Formats: sequence, C-alpha cells, structure tokens
Amino acid sequence: SGAGVSVAEGTSEISIGSDTGGSVRIPASLNGVVGFKPTARRVPRDGVLPLSATLDSIGPLARTVAECAAADAVMAGQETVALVPLPFAGLRIGIPRGALFEDTEKEVSAAFERCVRKVELAGAYLADLSIDDLLADLRGVTKRASIAAMEGAEVHADWLATGATTP
Repeated sequence: SGAGVSVAEGTSEISIGSDTGGSVRIPASLNGVVGFKPTARRVPRDGVLPLSATLDSIGPLARTVAECAAADAVMAGQETVALVPLPFAGLRIGIPRGALFEDTEKEVSAAFERCVRKVELAGAYLADLSIDDLLADLRGVTKRASIAAMEGAEVHADWLATGATTP
C-alpha cells in the first residue's frame, strides 16, 4: 500500500502498482485517492512478476480520476485526452443488494447509499439487483482455490516444487 500512501501524502503525484485482486484499488480506497485497474493486457506487463494471466494488470494511483486517466493512457501508449463528463440522465444502473452487504459497516453503507442517491438525483434510473446467486456460483467454482491462486500455482509450479523457499 506504499503507492497509495505516497500519493495521499503528496510525496508522489502518481504511483503505479500491479493489481490481481485489488492491490491498486484497495490501497487507493484506504488512502482516499483514486486507483484504476485496467484490463489485463492494456498496459504491457513486461518485467512484472506474474501471478495470474487472467487477472494481472498494471494500474495508476493518483489524486484525481483525470490524473489516473492520463497516467493510464501514457502507460498504454496512447495519447492523453481531456475527460468529458457524461450525463447520468437516462442511464440504467444496477445496484447490487443482498448478501454482499450483510456485514457492511454502518458508515460504509450510509456513504454508499448517499452516492446512490446522488446518481439517482442526477437522472439515472436505478434498479436493485440481487447478486446472491452469482456469489453462490462464484463460491462454488472457487471452493478449492481462487482463479488467481490456481493460475499462480501453474505459473510458479517449478518454484513451488522446490519447496518455495527464497535463495
């Protein structure tokens, strides 16, 4: 989480991290900055220790969405462009409900609901969606191990076979 701390305290304007299961997004959220996980192959992963070919990506952390977008464009080899806000009016947005929020702290739940209300007031149509069946299916297919753990075991099979010790 050093990248998130560095951006939050101002010792860096933009930091870069690798993200398989949240290693950019979680430190960003815990430090009050923006973290972005692009699709797995958007930013070249040359020189990055692999864990999961399906989930690994390289993403920026910054103080604003615009700074994250600019850093992502540069890392992906694209021209930076100014972000243009799009209206919420007329959008249909699904809001997850159910088991996912059963153990959510009251303060977090209240903040989430305030944000949902702002989106609704901006003109979006909101639809509550239960994702309990999706979560149950995901638990079923990852009962033995997560996708990242299975892919990581394959990528590092030789090292794991030696007893997984560092030299």
